[in-house]
Amino acid sequence: MGYGVQGGSLGEGIDNLLERGFEYAYQVQKVEGGTIKTIQTYNQFHLLVKEERLVNNKVVHLKTLSYPARNNENFANQPAQYALINKEEQKWSSGEDSHLQTRHWDYDQYGNMLSFKDENNITEFYEYYSSKGESGCPASPSGMVNFVKSRTLSNGSEERKISYEYGETTGFNNQKDVVLRLENAHDATKAITATTRIKTRRFL
Repeated sequence: MGYGVQGGSLGEGIDNLLERGFEYAYQVQKVEGGTIKTIQTYNQFHLLVKEERLVNNKVVHLKTLSYPARNNENFANQPAQYALINKEEQKWSSGEDSHLQTRHWDYDQYGNMLSFKDENNITEFYEYYSSKGESGCPASPSGMVNFVKSRTLSNGSEERKISYEYGETTGFNNQKDVVLRLENAHDATKAITATTRIKTRRFL
């Protein structure tokens, strides 16, 4: 794999597509019963970027995917979240009728979701505690950012925010664990706040 890729002759023992990062595409096809065909297109990072489903040579479903991966840059320079989908478009077709659906994602360098927008324009926003710890959350045992501070849902006219607080407990072999202690839900439109205290739930 990698025939015709830029950068000179192919090397042995390495992934010549992934390591070089030059823009490249290859396809995989599956035929069912002679009339149904699925064509999948992958990029140089072996990420699915397009999938077509054809019935009697007519496209009935088309899915396209986008990623933070950057073309024509080697693997070492790719963002940490290069392989996480940030946009998905799906189109269903039947005769003259068709339906298009689009969804969007955004992630931080740790792979934590920062936002998600679905096909109905409902948006979710996520905020995270510092890995070093702050009021409401102890330091992360892994040293990475991964504890959700708040989650906000919005449809453009109404907004609901849920905030979270964590505590520290000692687990097996005196291991320090972080546990969810409190959930606060606030409806900004109706100015209603509800607090839920959580029974011990460990996060490793």
